[in-house]
Amino acid sequence: MSVPLRDSLRLNAVTSALLACLCAALGARPAAAASCGLWYGDADGNFRVDLGDALCIRAAAQAARADAPAPACLASVAAADLDCDGAVTAGDVRFALRQTQELPQPLALDGDGDGCADACEALCPGPACPRNGAIRLERRDARAGLVAWNAPDPQIYPGGQWWMHAGLAVADFDRDGHPDVFAAGGGGAPDHLFINTGEGAFVDQTTLWGLPAGLCIAGAAAADVDGDGFVDLFVTAYGWTQEGARPDGQRFYRNVAGHAFEDATAAFGLDFSVAGLPSPMGAAFGDFDLDGDLDLAVTSWWAAANNPTRGNRLLRNDGADGFVDVTAHAIGALADQIWGFQPAFVDMDGDLLPELLLSADFGTSRYLRNLGHGKFQDTTVSSGLGLDANGMGQAVGDFDGDGRLDWFVSSIHQTVPPSGKNNGNMLYRNLGGHHYAEIALDAGVNDGGWGWGALAVDLDQDGWLDLVQVNGRPSPNGTGEWSGERAKLFRNEGGSFAEVAAWSGLEHTDQGRGLAALDADQDGDLDLLVGTNTGPLHYYENRTPRAGGWLQVALDTRANRLLAPQGFGARIVIAAGGREQVRYVDGAPSFLATSEAVAHFGLAGAATVDRVEVHWPRGQVTRLRDVAAGQRLVVKAPFPADVNADGRVDGADLLLVSQRQGLAKGAAGLAADVDGDGVVGPMDLALVAAAM
Repeated sequence: MSVPLRDSLRLNAVTSALLACLCAALGARPAAAASCGLWYGDADGNFRVDLGDALCIRAAAQAARADAPAPACLASVAAADLDCDGAVTAGDVRFALRQTQELPQPLALDGDGDGCADACEALCPGPACPRNGAIRLERRDARAGLVAWNAPDPQIYPGGQWWMHAGLAVADFDRDGHPDVFAAGGGGAPDHLFINTGEGAFVDQTTLWGLPAGLCIAGAAAADVDGDGFVDLFVTAYGWTQEGARPDGQRFYRNVAGHAFEDATAAFGLDFSVAGLPSPMGAAFGDFDLDGDLDLAVTSWWAAANNPTRGNRLLRNDGADGFVDVTAHAIGALADQIWGFQPAFVDMDGDLLPELLLSADFGTSRYLRNLGHGKFQDTTVSSGLGLDANGMGQAVGDFDGDGRLDWFVSSIHQTVPPSGKNNGNMLYRNLGGHHYAEIALDAGVNDGGWGWGALAVDLDQDGWLDLVQVNGRPSPNGTGEWSGERAKLFRNEGGSFAEVAAWSGLEHTDQGRGLAALDADQDGDLDLLVGTNTGPLHYYENRTPRAGGWLQVALDTRANRLLAPQGFGARIVIAAGGREQVRYVDGAPSFLATSEAVAHFGLAGAATVDRVEVHWPRGQVTRLRDVAAGQRLVVKAPFPADVNADGRVDGADLLLVSQRQGLAKGAAGLAADVDGDGVVGPMDLALVAAAM
């Protein structure tokens, strides 16, 4: 904290001292402030706050981490829990050491008797009391076996841009139900594939799976591209190709039955880089033409003046024919004007066709509306978007609970001197009809430092999506504005946010780049991975006490060839505890990173989900009632002929198809287009009749 504790608190020393004397006279060893006037930080209960308390708190934190009994010195968890998160952890040790130096006199633990430490009420932004659900993260990469280092080779990166990268991808590569991790080494350190053995423990199987020792990888994206049920991996290798980045600049690794990767870059038509020019940066999968195949968008941080061969590409998946570059037809010359970092396919208006969102540098972020028939239209300006001066990463989610997906773009916040009205992150609130309002400053998420990866994730499971952002910009002497800055955790308090990273245990002060979420230990809440440029991989286990209930939803589309694998492009809506929540399945492209394609919902105090609706990308809707909380629910897609998605093919489906003859678009037309030829016709009637 920049403000000393003595300047932040109003002490009641007389009351505390009198109560302490009374307790001492009675020979009591108090366990709570309300009963005996225990002081904030007096962990050992001797009515002094000194180094002994710090040592006791450290011992208690070590015992908690090892799941061992509390040390004998600990008289009160409440007095030792200095950050009010409901547990004694390493974060409390730091507070204890500072308290002995900065507090001029003892502070009553709970002078107002409201059940929350007065110090936390005075210092914590937002609702810090444990009863209000403080977020607690604990770094555990070494303990989990996630030991990796990113060390980019400065010699191969154009313009010295080696400091931009540290890619990640999370997916269940071996299909055992546990999320695995790919972490890029950057060229100067090996890439790593960590397989989850269960309960959050990982083993390095990079060599066993046939991955090379190390490319100069920038970003990664994971998805089941060929629809065989196993998640594949695409990596970009940004850099001057003649200096060692690879002549083809990127690789597509096909997953072979969940036990190995094979290099299928050329076979899938993804060997498109031109020798001597920078290769791609970010990547994202999505089914933009709704044909059931996952298409690919890649970006390049190198605009047309220096890269006339077009670094930003849209590649259509044509199945057996591999990927075809359709950039010129779908986007046009605009693709040459974008300094691209991260793409994402998201249906922002509910018409099922996913828009293409591009976070990009130098004011070139773009919002491309999907018009259908393989065409996109740039509506950035008319939609009120593109205000971010230096778009880096992005996160999409319904942050205000109105049922519409909003768009967060991380950028650079400059304090000295201020860089103008478009300084910092931008949060674009979706007003409907492709219109947005920029609200980052009012919402409390504008200042993220030199921002990179961003994630929308409900860490405390209260039903509101929080925002996590990593950041950093190296400087020669380590004294620049963005050197050593802490990652940001913006806790959602109902549409506005409070920055609580320091109180949560998110202690990342290195050069954060890639950011991904995963339930590594299968306890229901989501943990975090941070890719560090020129530094170690960070894994933060979510250990939030008194977190709300949860539901995870995974989609299985193998029964329907017209739907993209893993349910990419589906919108999932739940109703629980009197509120509706929405998630979009796209793997959460962040910055050079993707997460597992599983929807996570925090349920606050709800024990049952009243309603789950899966809005499939071709118009069918699966509805479930009274779903128990605390589970990963797997929802199977309906067969193409099951038009109303009720689990059977019968006369009701035949009637719907007959009523929709001639329709060629919209949810009704897509659902009844059983053969996927683009229009509802006699053949669709015949297919439904044959399936009855």
